[in-house]
Amino acid sequence: MSTELRRLRNYIGGEFKDAADGRTTEVVNPATGEAYATAPLSGQADVDAAMAAAAEAFPGWRDTTPAERQKALLKIADAFEERAEELIAAEVENTGKPIGLTRSEEIPPMVDQIRFFAGAARMLEGRSAGEYMEGLTSIVRREPVGVCAQVAPWNYPMMMAVWKFAPAIAAGNTVVLKPSDTTPASTVLMAEIIGSIVPKGVFNVICGDRDTGRMMVEHETPAMASITGSVRAGIQVAESASKDVKRVHLELGGKAPVVVFEDTDIAKAVEDISVAGYFNAGQDCTAATRVLVHESIHDEFVSALAKAASETKTGQPDDEDVLFGPLNNPNQLKQVEGFIDRLPAHARVEAGGKRVGDKG
Repeated sequence: MSTELRRLRNYIGGEFKDAADGRTTEVVNPATGEAYATAPLSGQADVDAAMAAAAEAFPGWRDTTPAERQKALLKIADAFEERAEELIAAEVENTGKPIGLTRSEEIPPMVDQIRFFAGAARMLEGRSAGEYMEGLTSIVRREPVGVCAQVAPWNYPMMMAVWKFAPAIAAGNTVVLKPSDTTPASTVLMAEIIGSIVPKGVFNVICGDRDTGRMMVEHETPAMASITGSVRAGIQVAESASKDVKRVHLELGGKAPVVVFEDTDIAKAVEDISVAGYFNAGQDCTAATRVLVHESIHDEFVSALAKAASETKTGQPDDEDVLFGPLNNPNQLKQVEGFIDRLPAHARVEAGGKRVGDKG
């Protein structure tokens, strides 16, 4: 017996809308491997509409006082707290993250960050640059740049959305935000909450894939493009933005090494590296993905780290004390499995090395 999928929609100019051409993609719960919703696969018409709404709203939002913008952000923070359980449920279904960790490690910092930028809205100031011409004073004045095109990643859909929209609207800009095509649910819920607080067009959400993001960056309307993604994606965005001199904000992937010296406290180092490596199933821009260990303690350290890995609890989102939940999507699973499949001859697996469970 089939279950009807929930329908997610774009949020453009204060209204929820399907894609103009009706196209959709399925949204899959990583914990079950089953689709639970559909989301718009937005095309050029949808991007045009969202940019037009943001551009129309910009003059009015730009001219609000810092006090008004602060008040709006504080209301958003309060609303996120009040509807925290809804946001948690959407994010867990989005990402497969453990419920306990989502509740403790994401909602409180998100709310705090929004309140931080609410305060920052009152601290935007220019400065005197000196007397360069007789009878005149030169002033540096900070002004909002305009419409901001923003693309958020799938590893922290809610938190990364906050990091993008909160400073932008605090400064008087308007926003068109695209979540990842695998994790749109929590961002659409955020649009419902934010849309009830700010004027129409200040905050817009369009769902879609990589092509949708490309259309946003290449669109003539935005004055700034912000993405979190791979180095390859960052290069493409910077190249596209250069054609009409958009400002860019790029947070790109890396391969973070940890260096362990011979005088380390091995137990403490292993404890910290385990959390840094396995939190959010290792899907983190600050994850400890390589460990370089002094040869004099190598074997002891490897043994201790392998033991810690074996004892790290994996499981479904509603399991207690789970640190390592399901990977977010099939492409990520394939990439991680590839590390094992392509293991070089000099390397060996010390712990794990196989898929856990039969679903998700």
